[in-house]
Amino acid sequence: MFLGTFLGLWLQLGAVKYTDPAIAQTIFATAPLIVMSIGFIKREPVTNKMLIGGLLALIGVGVLLAN
Repeated sequence: MFLGTFLGLWLQLGAVKYTDPAIAQTIFATAPLIVMSIGFIKREPVTNKMLIGGLLALIGVGVLLAN
């Protein structure tokens, strides 16, 4: 758990340092969509909360790309 969290934050800081922060934030905003896709492939049940979260992630990416 600690290693995953530490590694995730470390990679996030590296992405912001070496790329445009807007691009890095757009990729981070798609994380719920990626997790939901993996769950769908593994045939896990999709709840309404998951769908709402995915929709909010898509709206967030749209807002980031609109600027």
